[in-house]
Amino acid sequence: MALPPVLILAIQPGPGQDPTPFRWTMVALGVILCTIIFVSTYFYEEKHYQQEEEQPGFIKSVVEKF
Repeated sequence: MALPPVLILAIQPGPGQDPTPFRWTMVALGVILCTIIFVSTYFYEEKHYQQEEEQPGFIKSVVEKF
């Protein structure tokens, strides 16, 4: 929890400084995190017992919900 404030202070540009390196750092961080999330969820498979369950109709689902 202490790491993000320290990192922000290290990479955040000050007043009058060029913000380009900070922008590229944030873009790179976004691409890396997006890739990690995509790769980690790409191989998810639904359990077979859930696939074989009969799905109730819309009205019946709403009635059971409330």
